[in-house]
Amino acid sequence: MPNVYQRIQSVMKAVSYIQKDKIVSGAGGGYKAVTHDNVTAMVRQHFVDNGIIVVPRLTTSATVDTGRKTSSGNPILRFEGLYDVAFVNADEPSESVVVPVAAHADDHGDKAPGKALSYATKYAILKVLLL
Repeated sequence: MPNVYQRIQSVMKAVSYIQKDKIVSGAGGGYKAVTHDNVTAMVRQHFVDNGIIVVPRLTTSATVDTGRKTSSGNPILRFEGLYDVAFVNADEPSESVVVPVAAHADDHGDKAPGKALSYATKYAILKVLLL
């Protein structure tokens, strides 16, 4: 049976590039980014085929008031989290590669923790696969 590194390498061979699919506007202009959905769509079946389970785990977090408000006056909060994103060998669950990732997200409602989790998972996948 292949070990977790061999399994990851098989996915690396199968996925050579993920197209940036979203234009993001920012204070200094715009840039193109790859979305979590696009990363998931490109790698999911390869992870399944190679017996790799991706398990993100929040290790620490904080919610911070940014001092900004929406146009309707609601406060914009930042969720900051440190995650350990594990790539686990499904046939030998004690065998894994763990990538620590810091992530944050701003939101005026309850979606910031989910945004940060998606960001952490996306970037761990991109970095492990050298994409």
